[in-house]
Amino acid sequence: MDTLKTVLAATLLLFGVAVQANSGDLMVAEATGPFTSSPAEQALTQKAIETLQADEKLKGVITVETHGNTVNLAGTVHSVAMIYRSVEVLRDNGVDNVDVNRLESD
Repeated sequence: MDTLKTVLAATLLLFGVAVQANSGDLMVAEATGPFTSSPAEQALTQKAIETLQADEKLKGVITVETHGNTVNLAGTVHSVAMIYRSVEVLRDNGVDNVDVNRLESD
């Protein structure tokens, strides 16, 4: 399993995703790209990463990107219920706008 996580992390980095946190069965990463984030967006992204990482029920691979005051989640989690859980966890921790259009279940 550790080898799989290492390969996955390397693949994410290859495609422009900076791995931020990894614990158990959840990998949370900050999406990187040709955009520039404001300090407020960076702070909101970091808050979202830390909040998702702290939840022991979430399992999968999630990338986090913030535009304005909206946190965008992408990737794959283990069930549709985990998509709803990710929104619930973030909203319970002060993130009002969460977009999960690019977050899928396997």
